[in-house]
Amino acid sequence: MLNVRHRSFTLIETIAVVVILLIIGGVGVYSLIEFYDLWYLSNYRMELIWSERITMHELTRNIRTVKDEDSIFIASPAQFVFDDTDGNRINYEFADSQLYKNGVSFMDNISSGVFSYYDEDGNVAATLPDILLVRIALTFSNGGEAISSQSQVLLRNLDE
Repeated sequence: MLNVRHRSFTLIETIAVVVILLIIGGVGVYSLIEFYDLWYLSNYRMELIWSERITMHELTRNIRTVKDEDSIFIASPAQFVFDDTDGNRINYEFADSQLYKNGVSFMDNISSGVFSYYDEDGNVAATLPDILLVRIALTFSNGGEAISSQSQVLLRNLDE
């Protein structure tokens, strides 16, 4: 008879290969989950950044169009009411984590918002006609992420 040897894997070799494959698979799944979480958080952050940019652009553009010094009616930290150059009454108000424009929700996810008013010397404006510069400070939050921004608006239609 011929002496024929059958070569095959032993049980220990098979178990070692399975363990190595499980370790590689576990690391791969863990990396995939971490990548997804990072993408998810960056998506929230990018959404906040765009919300902040759009809101701040619209606010500064509208506030810049105050008609004249007699067209400012309310100037408080939470509310700014004025007439623009077209004669439209504009009312911005921070309340309930939202920014309202003329009573309609303009932007949500605002955890804080403050208007500050300054005169031509850079001091806090004492009266409504003294206002020459409006500073806006906003903090947006969504999904555990928060972004703060600040902008200044020089009221261009007012005489210095």
